[in-house]
Amino acid sequence: MYKNFFDISAYTDEELAVIEKLLVFDKKAYLEKFPDVANTKTDPLIHFLTQGMYEGRFPWSINTQTAQEQQARLLSSQTSLRDILGFDEEFYKKQYPDVTQNHFRHFILNGIRENRLPFNFNDNVDSETLTWNILSRFNIACDNSLDRQLRFEVKNGPALLQALFDEASKKGLVPKTYRNNYWLALAIAFSACGYFGASALCYNYFFNYFLPMPHLNNWREGVYVVGKIHKIVQFAQNRRWFVKKLSAASSISVPDPHFLNRPNTIGEVEIHPLPTPYYGILENVVLIGGSAMIIANSHDLLYDHLDDTTDNTSEIKCHYILHAVNNVCAVKYTYTDLYVPEAFSLMHDHGHNYFHWIIEVLPRYLLARKNGLACNATFLIDEKIGKLQEAVIRLILGNDAIVIKVARNASVKVGKLHWVSDLSINTVRTLQLPKKSDILISPTAVELLKELAADHAMQGIAKYERILITRTNVEFRRLVNRELCREMLIREGFWDFDPGRASFEEQIRVFSNAKIIVSEAGAAQANLVFCRPGTIVVVLVNGYKNSNYFYLAEMAQIAKLKLVFFECFRLDGSHELGVHDDMIVNISDLRNHINNLTNSASSTERREKRQPKQPTILS
Repeated sequence: MYKNFFDISAYTDEELAVIEKLLVFDKKAYLEKFPDVANTKTDPLIHFLTQGMYEGRFPWSINTQTAQEQQARLLSSQTSLRDILGFDEEFYKKQYPDVTQNHFRHFILNGIRENRLPFNFNDNVDSETLTWNILSRFNIACDNSLDRQLRFEVKNGPALLQALFDEASKKGLVPKTYRNNYWLALAIAFSACGYFGASALCYNYFFNYFLPMPHLNNWREGVYVVGKIHKIVQFAQNRRWFVKKLSAASSISVPDPHFLNRPNTIGEVEIHPLPTPYYGILENVVLIGGSAMIIANSHDLLYDHLDDTTDNTSEIKCHYILHAVNNVCAVKYTYTDLYVPEAFSLMHDHGHNYFHWIIEVLPRYLLARKNGLACNATFLIDEKIGKLQEAVIRLILGNDAIVIKVARNASVKVGKLHWVSDLSINTVRTLQLPKKSDILISPTAVELLKELAADHAMQGIAKYERILITRTNVEFRRLVNRELCREMLIREGFWDFDPGRASFEEQIRVFSNAKIIVSEAGAAQANLVFCRPGTIVVVLVNGYKNSNYFYLAEMAQIAKLKLVFFECFRLDGSHELGVHDDMIVNISDLRNHINNLTNSASSTERREKRQPKQPTILS
């Protein structure tokens, strides 16, 4: 089982006292039940948090209480495990008639693992109402659930925490744990206070009933850890781990996109800085599959892609971050026993997507290799990665390379992790207007990819000069009249090409040979980096206001392509996000624009051929 849930060295005495209260932990009872602990002279709570919970030591009583015991507990005003879990004997007995005796014991040993309810959720109404009232008072905006990815700026964590405790006490409430937003509000407040252990407890109370423990078997679907977010390079340098700066493009100019069939805005070309890439070796860290998240220890999370909290319009890319509170995150992962002594990570947020993988992820390794680094390590990749990406890896590394697929959300511990920071920037913003600085593609990344493709590029094959890129098996941004559009383009001499059915080498050959490409916006456009300069590219888009077209204009500028957009009729509401709405293309209008483009290109080509070459003057 995982053994990095708590880091006692990071806790103040005040936080330890809070954890003891949250756990309704009885130190005396712990020593009585486990006398060997008493002989060690270790504080019982410290022993439980660092050893006991992993050894299956369970100090709480799980027997059904007699009426006299219940009365004695009520008179003493002591909170018990039953109170925190909110176990309702009569509800459980009626809800689960298959359980015939000792219902609380059954719930602890079996019911939690089987996701049985310990109480009627209607019993949470008072504590839920209290929660929303307090959050509103502190100007923390949210709707009727905190159980989703959210960002918060909490300016006064201690006051929020005190209000939650005081109001519950004033109303005589002992809020039940499972799926009760009171505990998520507490977790947010603890995060804002820097009480990472207490915050992690509250997150797991909400999702996993209680503290994840072998005895409860409530950790296999994922545990929640809480920690401060660190930039990877800074953290590695502070630890004096090996870090080396790599040479790459330092800035990129971003032009405005050009549309064929709508008015164009001609603004100033913006120049934006690019990240400085570093190569480094991180020691004894945990990676989470399907993401760029790295866990250095219990409460130190290494992640470069959580933008400034001042810009909350950008969305969190890592699917496993639940909440970002100031500079603190709650992260879910599923523990595995997978350990790799040494590895290079080719995992990233959205790293299974072909476009992001080709443009953002692969160049990191290519840059390391160009600098003679990380050549013989085991490679970690996303389990959802496509066969095409696997083929690219084998093309680069050879068939003898050791490649491990890491399951989504699963942990893998690495003794020495070879790692390269990003060359490019990719900020996700689907709900607001895009900015030119959201997606910045490094010219160095494009150069590295062109070098990789050089042996497979070709020109002069007539069949591949006019290309229609087909998107198949897609669920969003679908071209509804695709077949009619395809028939028109084939009549105009275009060749229908589906990149999803082609090898990497075949894609390079087709794109490097093309003179004009018509394509719906999609992952295959990563292959535009393989086109020769001057290639005409027409991209069909739905024209939604929040769609980012700057990055394709920027990529075309780097590769010296003549890229233009053609706006289709957007089927508003066909998808939850407007950027994913389906579309219908005006076929005759598209044909006219394509003919104008090709005629203009042909005229230019003939004019250039007629111009006499200037004589060479020898000195």
